[in-house]
Amino acid sequence: MEMEECIEFFGSQQEVARVLGVNARTVREWGEKIPLRRSYTLRKAMEDHAGEFDEIEALHRVRASIEREAARKLKAVDRMISSLKGGEEDE
Repeated sequence: MEMEECIEFFGSQQEVARVLGVNARTVREWGEKIPLRRSYTLRKAMEDHAGEFDEIEALHRVRASIEREAARKLKAVDRMISSLKGGEEDE
């Protein structure tokens, strides 16, 4: 199971950790793939909460996540541009 799928459903890695009863750091260390044993537990939790799933809210969370990631990448590119210019600011 992919981490992205779980985050889309549960909203965050912290919520995935809460559902599994593990530390959020443990979930972060898994990276993009969730261990097989844990994925069974998450699938069951997803099935149990299927009626509570709000697709619109989930899509808002995905959009916010994409915006945060894009902002982070843009900042990194801006730092690289700045370092190549020798710290000069655009006029």
